[in-house]
Amino acid sequence: MRILKLLAILLLGTGLSLAAARQVRQVAMVYIPGNPGYQDVTFSGTNLVIAHSGAGTVDIFDSAKRRLLTEIKIDQPKGIAVDEHGGKVYVANAANKTIAVISNRSWKVERAIPLKLQPGPLALSAEGSVLFIGNDQDQSISTLDLATKKQQTQALGGHPSSLIYDSTHNLIFVSLEDQHQIAILDFSLKVLKRYSLAALQPSALVLDAQSRRLYVAVRLRQQTDCRGSVPPESSRPRACLGSRPQPALHSVRE
Repeated sequence: MRILKLLAILLLGTGLSLAAARQVRQVAMVYIPGNPGYQDVTFSGTNLVIAHSGAGTVDIFDSAKRRLLTEIKIDQPKGIAVDEHGGKVYVANAANKTIAVISNRSWKVERAIPLKLQPGPLALSAEGSVLFIGNDQDQSISTLDLATKKQQTQALGGHPSSLIYDSTHNLIFVSLEDQHQIAILDFSLKVLKRYSLAALQPSALVLDAQSRRLYVAVRLRQQTDCRGSVPPESSRPRACLGSRPQPALHSVRE
């Protein structure tokens, strides 16, 4: 669980790209009521949707007016996925193994879709018909057909911390926190490749589709071998003896 004392909200202008990241500046810091503990944050239109697990709510924050609009009661919210065209926000509820379907117009829960496993991070296909679900306790990933409610599951051999869907290549990227890896899957959930990181506990993912670069937030970073370059046959850099792991941001480019 990500424990935060205060949620700092960066209100960014629309159209801002990763290439212009140097221009990002903090314009507001807003206190969110309730116990600390946040699982996911994303935008739906101009509203910020926050999975506030510490309070058992999904908080809706108006970024234009800089105020909290409403709090939606969900016992243990985890991942969030937004369907802007369909006007829906999907929230994983780990407490009762469901997906809460919320209208982004009324901000009311319309229904709950039952699941077989406890859900965690979410991602949505480009057309909004398939939901990808990382299963917290089962070390697997599932697809949920939102029309038929059919579910399919694939073992990952690691804890899925974050998911992201690449609509250009129809791929799913998964950070496996306990394996220090990024797994790449096709739409049918076949594992195509695994990247081992010179870092520990990869978590959040951001994909820059234009530059084909995937950014990976890691909790601990290890330096490469102090004595020289990494041998070609090595799939993972060695850590320097006595080096101290540090938080870092890694990137992987195709």
